[in-house]
Amino acid sequence: MRPGHDRSSCAQHLLRTLVLAFACALNATAFAHGPIPIDPALFDQTAWPSIEEDIQSLSSFGARAQAAGERLVERGPVILPAAHAALRGAESSMPLKMQLITVLGEVGAAESVDALLEVAEVHKSDRYLYQNTLLALAKLPPDENATAFADLQLDRADNDPLIQRSALWYHAQRPTATSTRWAVQYGAPEASRNLRYAGLYLAAKLGDASARNAILELIRAGQNPARERVLLQGLAEIVLPGELEQILNNLSVSDMHRREALRLSTLKHGAAEERDAVAEQMLVTGTGEEQQTAARTLLMSAKVEPLAESWTQGNPVVRSTLRREGFEIHQDAEGAHLEAISRNKKSPGIWVIGAALLLGGVLGFGVWWKMRVAEKR
Repeated sequence: MRPGHDRSSCAQHLLRTLVLAFACALNATAFAHGPIPIDPALFDQTAWPSIEEDIQSLSSFGARAQAAGERLVERGPVILPAAHAALRGAESSMPLKMQLITVLGEVGAAESVDALLEVAEVHKSDRYLYQNTLLALAKLPPDENATAFADLQLDRADNDPLIQRSALWYHAQRPTATSTRWAVQYGAPEASRNLRYAGLYLAAKLGDASARNAILELIRAGQNPARERVLLQGLAEIVLPGELEQILNNLSVSDMHRREALRLSTLKHGAAEERDAVAEQMLVTGTGEEQQTAARTLLMSAKVEPLAESWTQGNPVVRSTLRREGFEIHQDAEGAHLEAISRNKKSPGIWVIGAALLLGGVLGFGVWWKMRVAEKR
């Protein structure tokens, strides 16, 4: 046990590590290194445990909990009544609540906002639950109550930096009228070193080209790997691919972060053919983070075939990403096509327009956990 850490804090740290392992597995690991053959029986819901049984499986960690979480996400909004009840339940364990928050973020239903805010109110002293809540809210449709919750965390000067970084991440995914204020405040030179990199990332996500020099200054000063990654992805938001490559040639950064930044810059700023080609490659060989970005990019470009291949292979990242955007892929005699998740199906012309409207700020949201990990470095 480290000096100054009691058994309670060590137990909390262990819980945190296990929850992150579950969340990363649920979001990324199944397809982090390319497509993996999926048994169609895995999607035969008639053989699945009940929703309530899968929710209770989240009380523990390991393969059983991961499988339960994936099934719950695959089921979609039908789980919400039971999931919200369990989240609010006084008898529910903390592991169950933490993992259920992650599941609800992946399902992405607006109806979950109230339940997520309520559980945060009950557990005000748990910084990790607050963090998970903010990261889940960032995957839900924009909501003024969720934004007010994030703003409250940033408005408290004495708040935990972990919570504030998560709130900045929320604003990077769900920009609002207050987002610029937080980018300026937390990206300023006088801001805490534990927060400034996140503030500059937010500024870059908002398209503030003036953040470039400050980001480069921090990178050159040396950062831990997690923060370096966040800063490079912020740089990719505001620098064209060719120029970014020249900049990176003069920086001492990891090869992996370099490749990620160049791909992100191409998706953000590249010509349509180049962008779509990179997205198709990322959908097959990329990390879970990159597959989310690639899926949204291809959706916006109406590239159905690569999405359909990943969908039918059972890629959980692609399936949950498309569903959060309001679409599913269906196969018929004429081939694969996108359908809106609605009683009234949209025509092809309408769903392409709808996708573009939904995804106006799509690129660069990146891996949902990167600021979580950075706080431990």
